[in-house]
Amino acid sequence: MWRRDNAPGAPIIVMIAAGLVYDNLMIAVGATIGAGELLMTLSWPRFALHAICTPFTMIAVWQFANAADFRWAHDRRAWAAIWVVVISMVVLGMNTGLIGLEIHPVCYQDIVRYSSAVSEAQLCFAGQTTVTGHGPPIPSISTAVLALGVGIALWRSRDWPWLLGGALAMMVAASVPTSQFGLAASNGGEVILLLSYLATAARFSHSRSLA
Repeated sequence: MWRRDNAPGAPIIVMIAAGLVYDNLMIAVGATIGAGELLMTLSWPRFALHAICTPFTMIAVWQFANAADFRWAHDRRAWAAIWVVVISMVVLGMNTGLIGLEIHPVCYQDIVRYSSAVSEAQLCFAGQTTVTGHGPPIPSISTAVLALGVGIALWRSRDWPWLLGGALAMMVAASVPTSQFGLAASNGGEVILLLSYLATAARFSHSRSLA
């Protein structure tokens, strides 16, 4: 259906959705598998998907603006700038979130997973030490900021508030510390943002735009 309707950003949204499904699947089965080599090995694709795929969401968001027929979104220099930012964020994400990355078991309530940061409330066993993370996820923040900006433009000029709502929900969810409150907020924010992408792609698909 999306190919027929030429939905903007569809391949990227599908890729992000698949990554989100895998991410949550690993979290769901972590306690069953238990901390160890198997769960660690299965967890590495989660970090690779975040580091490499997340920045490409900016391309999908820009395609939303293009499909909504904003003049500035058609500018070739703007497109080139977006691609430069995307490639830069992929390189940054790989350097900070993949290359040389060490992951450690994290336990919170009934969830067992692997992470690059471990707080005192997430220790899995006696003798495990806390680990400080690598700072804020700049690629994810950059993507959310772009979604927020395009979302504001769609809301004000095209009477479409849902991308803005999704971006705001993600920002609020990301501000909730997982070390104290677990993953419910952050994962919920990712799902809401993804749903806003799906709805926006459907709204500004070629056939809907011509209607």
